[in-house]
Amino acid sequence: LMYPTSAGNVPVEMFEQRTPLLVERKELIPDTGGPGANRGGLGQRLVLRKADGDGPPALVNVLPHGMGAPMEGLLGGMQGGEASFTVHGGVVRNGARRNGKRETTLVELRDSRDTIAVEASGGSGFGDPRARPIAMLAADLAEGYVTEAGLAAYGASRSASGSVVRRARKVPRKAAKAGRERRRPVRR
Repeated sequence: LMYPTSAGNVPVEMFEQRTPLLVERKELIPDTGGPGANRGGLGQRLVLRKADGDGPPALVNVLPHGMGAPMEGLLGGMQGGEASFTVHGGVVRNGARRNGKRETTLVELRDSRDTIAVEASGGSGFGDPRARPIAMLAADLAEGYVTEAGLAAYGASRSASGSVVRRARKVPRKAAKAGRERRRPVRR
């Protein structure tokens, strides 16, 4: 949310007071922080809808920064989750394009059933994921930042007793990426 100011973290309440839109959800997305000795920051999911009975259609300019351009990790770290957006209902109008790629999309929300879901990309990891301490992985798992499937990217898994343990063999990057592809919101 970057309206009504250019600040990157506008409070939901301020946004809803000044626009004809409601924020259904604003949440972190597990497994979107790039695996690394230092895990990348998690991506966020934002779901907006038009307020009930609010009169004329609302036009929303969607600017999904980083879509189709994931950042590689550094020094053995892996890339974070990619940015995306989906529109359910509403009318998608032509957006601005650069080099043949859509950079912005104008969406017209006509009633309260029309929604826009934007997923901001996660940050890339730094350093070899297998070097991330087990205690930090256990904390990531407990907080919902990494799922059990996502532990594979760190060469770790959950034991029968429930603790996080390092696996003996190295996991191929394809398997690690597959563990990040499942995206479920972090619930607190």
